Amino acid sequence: MVKRFLYIEAEPSGNGQYLRQAFIELIGCVVANKPKIVLGGNDSKTAQAFSQSSLGHSWALFDMDGDRTRRNDRIQQLNLEQKEANVFFMVQKMEAWFLSQPDVLQSFYELRNIDSLKNKKAEEIRDPVEELIKISKKSGSNKGRYLKLKHDIKIIPMLNAKKLIIDFPDFKNLINALNK
Repeated sequence: MVKRFLYIEAEPSGNGQYLRQAFIELIGCVVANKPKIVLGGNDSKTAQAFSQSSLGHSWALFDMDGDRTRRNDRIQQLNLEQKEANVFFMVQKMEAWFLSQPDVLQSFYELRNIDSLKNKKAEEIRDPVEELIKISKKSGSNKGRYLKLKHDIKIIPMLNAKKLIIDFPDFKNLINALNK
């Protein structure tokens, strides 16, 4: 069997094993043959590791750090033109995925009113991290404000991958590529 790798822009230290598991849980219901998750560090380190990968099939998932129109710029910035077909992006940042599913945030942070989130398109939120911090601070939850390394590993598996496929074209393309 050919080995399969998904390189993700994320720090491998700290909660790395839990982050890998969170991503496996997220894609597990929509991908039959799950790849090995490789957390590459920052975007340039991840791009370098991905571009040097030669064994098996590999794909990469990065933060867009902007809207969809920046795709070609980001691919050039990461020097991944040769592997462009296997490069995928989270709109803005991963936190946009969280904001696209207010019911998940309501459950995790015990939010009372999520109407303001339901009316927003996640990909149009300029700074998803700041928005998530603001929402979580207001919640009064015992979890406190959003902490990336602590909360991501718990929120990611709560996401509905089928809804992400509908809401985020690059996620859909990634899942389609992983299922080939």
